[in-house]
This record gives sequence, structure tokens and C-alpha cells, in this order.
Amino acid sequence: MFWKRERSDVEKLRRQVEADAREREVARLNLQRSTRRLARFLEGIPLDSGLASIGNDLIGNPEKK
Repeated sequence: MFWKRERSDVEKLRRQVEADAREREVARLNLQRSTRRLARFLEGIPLDSGLASIGNDLIGNPEKK
């Protein structure tokens, strides 16, 4: 009987570890997707406009609304 309880505990722990690994992988993929999206956004900002272009986009340029 003792070994059955231990086996049950080990199985619960194994499932928890697998769930945690899946969660970490999902978080990693979300971060990667967000980073790519940010990179595409930043590539679209013309360099000659300088920081003003970034500032207007961050504060929500009223002309575009």
C-alpha cells in the first residue's frame, strides 16, 4: 500500500512538471511573437524622422485618430 501512495505522488509530480514545461514553452513562444511584432513595428519607423516619430506613435498621435 505504501508504494501505491508513493507512485501516485510521483505521477502527480510528473504531471505538474509536464504542465509547467508546457506553460514555459507557451510563454517563450508568446515572447518571441511579441518581439517579432515589435521589430516589424520599429522597422517601419523612418530613421530620418528621429525620435519624434517614435514619441508620436507612443502617445497616440491625435492626427491619426
